[in-house]
Parts: sequence; C-alpha cells; structure tokens
Amino acid sequence: MNLFGYEQVTGKLKENRMKTTKIILLQILLLFNIVLLYSQNSKYTLTVKEKNIIKVGNKYLIPVELRNISKDTLSHYEMSCSWQEHYSFREKDLKIKINDCDKNFPRIMKLKPNGFKEVFLEVNSISGKFPKKETKISFNLIKSDSENVPNYNVSKSKEHKNIVWSNKFKIQASR
Repeated sequence: MNLFGYEQVTGKLKENRMKTTKIILLQILLLFNIVLLYSQNSKYTLTVKEKNIIKVGNKYLIPVELRNISKDTLSHYEMSCSWQEHYSFREKDLKIKINDCDKNFPRIMKLKPNGFKEVFLEVNSISGKFPKKETKISFNLIKSDSENVPNYNVSKSKEHKNIVWSNKFKIQASR
C-alpha cells in the first residue's frame, strides 16, 4: 500500500543523495588536482629583486633568482650559451637579449635543495617604452630525468608545460 506517496518520496531522496554524493566526489577530485598542481609548481621559486634592477642606457639589467625549495636535487636542461631563451615576459614588447653563439648545446644543470642560481637578464622594449604597471618573468623549466644530455628533446623546450613565474615587479632602476 502506498501511504501518502511514501515510495515516491523515498525514491526522490535516494536520487538526491546520489546526485549530492557525485557532486561531492567531483569537488574532492577537483580540489585534489588543484593541490597536486600547486605542489608541483611550488617546489621552485623565481624571484626578481626590484631594488637591484639597473638601468644601462635604454636597457635594464634585471636580477632573477631561481631557487629549489624542494627536498630533492633539481636537474634541468639549459643551453650552454643561449640560456636566456628559457626566460620570457607575457608582454610582447619586452625582449630579453639572447647571446649570439658559435657553439650552443644543451647541458644539465643541478640545483641542490635550497640551492639557487642568480642571473642578470638584459631587457629592452621594442617600442622604447617600458610598462609602468607591474609585470612578471617566466622560466620554462625543462626537467632532466637522466644524467644523459642526449635525452634532451627540442620539442619539449617549446611546450612550456612547467612554467615557474616570478613575483610581480616594476621595471625601474633603483640605482
């Protein structure tokens, strides 16, 4: 006997519980993926020390520090001469000078836990005007999974899958 639609009500409750369970599981999965993505990219930092930016003529020398804050040694590829090609700006007007090279080959660089490497990037503006707003520099990190340089894959260097972004800074000379 169907008393006041009891079976219909309980059927709807079960259906709603299933939908709610699916939504909660999807949210948990999404949260897990966000945490995983954040944890992969938070193993390394790229820092620009704004107070150490130097103006030379119509160009700027920008100090950039790549730091390994993980517990493992970071092995990554870098070109022997044109190492600057791993760095870039979002703004198309800003260009990082890349060395002219007679010889240029991939090499494996290592950063120990808490180790860092500082470089100075020579930056100019195509239009001659530097942005007044804050900007960021990116570093295309191409990890090496072996000690063997011939495993370098040129197409991987163009993928830009593991980007490390710097802090925000303004391009202005402090000295």
